[in-house]
Amino acid sequence: MTTAARGIAPDMPLCRTSIAFDRRVRSRPPRILLVEDEPAISESLTRFLNARGYVVDRAEDVDTALAVLEWCTIDAVILDILLAPPGCRAECGLDVLTTIRQRPGLARLPVVIFTGVPLDDAMRAVIARHGAALFCKPEDYATIARHLEGAIRRMPTSGA
Repeated sequence: MTTAARGIAPDMPLCRTSIAFDRRVRSRPPRILLVEDEPAISESLTRFLNARGYVVDRAEDVDTALAVLEWCTIDAVILDILLAPPGCRAECGLDVLTTIRQRPGLARLPVVIFTGVPLDDAMRAVIARHGAALFCKPEDYATIARHLEGAIRRMPTSGA
């Protein structure tokens, strides 16, 4: 199936891998879904994660993120809250988080909220209720990567 058929923008690279990945630890590189609408952040964070051995699928909006989650085996999600399409509420990213937690196969998927949006108490409550980690821009990428590594390591592997 092509990326366009999955609802994923064809110009967005899907399966980038790095030689830094240690195959003695896992049978495949960890796969991250990065949901970020700011191209500069998306590109720089993708490059950073690729260098650490991750495969990064990218989505700029809610629909693409949900399509990737439907069609790909994802090990963790990095999720912005405010996604740019006109009419998007600040909660758009939180809608993705809620959907993830409602799907049985994804309910325990590690999710990192990475946002520059000031959060009100209700938004913080949704993040806490769904067990997502919260990092505010401009958090150091290495801090996020360390969190991902720990969260993925604690996840049970399927078929192992």
